[in-house]
Amino acid sequence: EKFGVFVRLIEDGFLRRVPCILICGRGYPSLATQACLMVIAREVESRSIPILGLADFNPHGFALLDTYRSGSPSTTANYCTPQLKWLGLRGAQIARLGLDLAACAEPLSAGDRR
Repeated sequence: EKFGVFVRLIEDGFLRRVPCILICGRGYPSLATQACLMVIAREVESRSIPILGLADFNPHGFALLDTYRSGSPSTTANYCTPQLKWLGLRGAQIARLGLDLAACAEPLSAGDRR
C-alpha cells in the first residue's frame, strides 16, 4: 500500500511542489541501501533538501524508518541517516479528522511491544 502511495505522489508532481529525496522501503533496507541513502544525504545536506521516508503507521513501519535513521542493530556498520523525516499520517491527525484511532489501527502484538 505504501508503494502505491509513493507512485501516486510521484505521478501527482509531489517532487515539483516539495523538492526532496523521497524513499519508500520495501522491507528492511540492505546495508547497501542504507549506505547509498547516507551518501545522498551528505551530498544534499548543504542545500537543505529534506529526506522523507514513507512508512506504515505501525511499529513495523517505525522500525524500518529507525533502521534508516540509526543503522542496523545487527551489524557494526554505521550507515545511518538521522535527518530522515517520516512522511505519513500521524495519530493526532487521525483524531483531528474525527476518526477513532483504535478503529484505524491494529492492536499491538507481543512482538510489537518489545
